[in-house]
Amino acid sequence: MLNCGIDFGSTNTMVSVYRPADNRVDAILPYQSAQNPNIPSLASFREKKNIMEFGPNARRRIGKDGYRIFKAFKMLLTETDPDFLKERGFDGQFSPAKIAGDFLKDVVENALIREGETEVDHLVIGAPEIWFDKMSTIEGRTILRDICRQIPQIHDVNKVQVVSEPAAASAFFAYNYMSQMNQAYDGNILLIDYGGGTLDITLTQVIPHEAEDGKQFMEIKVRERNGAGEINDGRIGNAGIAFIEGTVERAIRRALDIPADEEIEADGDFLSASLEFENELQGQTADIAATFQTLDIDAIDELEEEEFCEVEYKDDTIQVTYADMVEAYNERIRPVFQEKLKEMKK
Repeated sequence: MLNCGIDFGSTNTMVSVYRPADNRVDAILPYQSAQNPNIPSLASFREKKNIMEFGPNARRRIGKDGYRIFKAFKMLLTETDPDFLKERGFDGQFSPAKIAGDFLKDVVENALIREGETEVDHLVIGAPEIWFDKMSTIEGRTILRDICRQIPQIHDVNKVQVVSEPAAASAFFAYNYMSQMNQAYDGNILLIDYGGGTLDITLTQVIPHEAEDGKQFMEIKVRERNGAGEINDGRIGNAGIAFIEGTVERAIRRALDIPADEEIEADGDFLSASLEFENELQGQTADIAATFQTLDIDAIDELEEEEFCEVEYKDDTIQVTYADMVEAYNERIRPVFQEKLKEMKK
């Protein structure tokens, strides 16, 4: 049986397995078509044939006629406003909980096939810390736990654990620290997790203990947290998805001379262009770093001359510049990030 961990993200998901014989954890590629462990947190539905696809398979359907694309469903598990859900493409037939459940079931099935197993013994899945300490969002943790318990291949529903993401990250750090330094970590950790849907800043404390049999274990306490984004303040607009969409929107407006007061529809063409830009972001991190070491982030005139990539939007090839990225960052990310860091320092 498989011991499985899932980092269920707003934009990407990753699966790891614990191998007791080697005392080792490995990230795996559940889908044969995947080129890296990042699984796009996407679902597609082909209406004519009533077919659902997920992850990299769903990604290939973006922009094609006859397909509905669902994304950001993790962030919307606790959303109750039907009008807002409709804006994001969800309805009574396809709720965020329904899509999230089908997505995670497909991920687990593919992981089992990849590993040559038929059942999951332990399943651990991460959730935002706010789902553990804020009454208005604790329901999200319960929904996620129940979704995972309904996966048919789960051997024992009592072995499904929903854990705090920063607590899990702190445990991972403390475990590695002990392995490398031959002593327990005793202190605080500041974690900044800027994902696709949320910004989470968390201060944790790791307290080492020794059991009566001499074995060491750790206690992890969350001392303080704040954040922004869908789960924190009810609307997308403060995290990675908003940055990606904001950059692409700026580039399209400039290239096609679309005025600011004219809406750009978030249709399949726009989603396809946004995902194309996201791929470039993931693949060119070294180039981005090198460019900003050469050019100042506030030198907009120079950055306008620096092309980052090209994306396809409808029948046009759109040039995305470093200036588009900086301006979207300054509008969507920088003010919120600075505000939340300032609050955390205080």
